[in-house]
Amino acid sequence: MIENNVQKKIYIDEKFKTALIFDGRIRDIIYYDEENILKNIYLGRVTRIIKSMNAAFIDVGLKDNVYLNLDDEKENIKENQTLIIQIKKTGEDKGPRGTREISLPGKSLVYFPKNNFVKYSKNFTKEKKEELKKISLEGIVYRTEAQNFSKEEIKKEYEELKEKAEKILGEEKFLPVPRLLYREDILDRFIHEHPYDIVTNSKNIEKAYKNLRKVEFEKNYSIKYNPQINKDYLKLFERIVHINDGSNIYIDYTEAMTVIDVNSSQSTDFKNFEDLAYKINLKAIEEIALQIKLRNISGIIMIDLINMKDEKNRQDILKKMEEEFIKNDISLNIHGYTSLGICELSRRNQGLLLKNKL
Repeated sequence: MIENNVQKKIYIDEKFKTALIFDGRIRDIIYYDEENILKNIYLGRVTRIIKSMNAAFIDVGLKDNVYLNLDDEKENIKENQTLIIQIKKTGEDKGPRGTREISLPGKSLVYFPKNNFVKYSKNFTKEKKEELKKISLEGIVYRTEAQNFSKEEIKKEYEELKEKAEKILGEEKFLPVPRLLYREDILDRFIHEHPYDIVTNSKNIEKAYKNLRKVEFEKNYSIKYNPQINKDYLKLFERIVHINDGSNIYIDYTEAMTVIDVNSSQSTDFKNFEDLAYKINLKAIEEIALQIKLRNISGIIMIDLINMKDEKNRQDILKKMEEEFIKNDISLNIHGYTSLGICELSRRNQGLLLKNKL
C-alpha cells in the first residue's frame, strides 16, 4: 500500500502495460504497449502516389497506410517501391505520418544516420557545448542529459547507435515487406531516466532490473486496485482540474488545438484584482505544465489566463511557464500573448493523447 508523503517510486503494471512515477501524485506516466507506434521504423511499400497532394502512402503493416510528404524527398518515389520509413506523427483521427530521415535515441544523444549536423538541446551550458565540440561526431543532437556523461561514454553510445542504424538500413533490400524493423524499448528508457525504486507485478521486470536498483515484487499490485494511484489516474481524464487554492482549470480538446482556461470562481479574498490574477495564474501554470506532460498534449495549445494589465506580471508568467516546462522536461515553444491576451504555445507531436485504460 502507498502511504501519504511517500518516497517517489516507479510503479509498473504489466497487465495494463503502464509505468508511472508516484509520490502522492502521478508525476510521469507512459504506456509501453504496441499501440504506441511513434518513432517505430518499418520497411514498407508505396501503394499510392497522389500528385495533387505531392504525397505517397506507404503500407507498413498497420491498419492505416503511412502518409509521406514528397516535398521533403530528394529522389523520385514510385509506386510499389520499398523503402524504410519512421513514424514521426500520430493522431486520433488522422493516419500516421512518416519520414525517411530516421533517428535513433540514446541516453546522451539522438543519432541521425543520414545527416552530418551537430546540434544541442536548449539547456546546454556554454562550457559543455565547447567541450562536446571537440568530439568528432556527426548526425547528432545532444540531449540535455549529455552534460552528465563523459566523452568516452558519449563516443561509446554513438558507436552503438551507428551500428544499430547500419543494421536497420541494411534491411531495405530483404523480404518480407512490410515489417517492423525497430521499436524503441520505452519502458527501459523510462526506468533509466528515473533513478527510483521500482514496484511491479511482473516477475520478468523484477528479474531484469533487480541488479540495477531496488525492485519490490507485489503480485497483487494494480493501477486499477490501488486507491491512491487509481484516483489520481482517473483525474487525468476529467475536463476540470481543481487547484488547492480554490481555483481550477478547464481543458478542452478540439480538432485544431487544445484550449486551457484558468478560472478563479472560488478565489475572491483578494482586494487587489491584479494581485489576485497574478497569484492564481502562477499557481495554475504549475498544474498546467504537469497536465500537458501527463496527458501527452501536443500541437497548438492556447492558455486563457486570468487577465493581467501589468506588463511585468505578464512577462513573469511567461518566465514561470518556461521554468515549469523545463522542470517537467517538456520541450515546446512559447509564442507569447495574442492580441486578446491568450498565451499561445506549440509542441511537437508526442503521439496519442493519454487514454483511459481502465
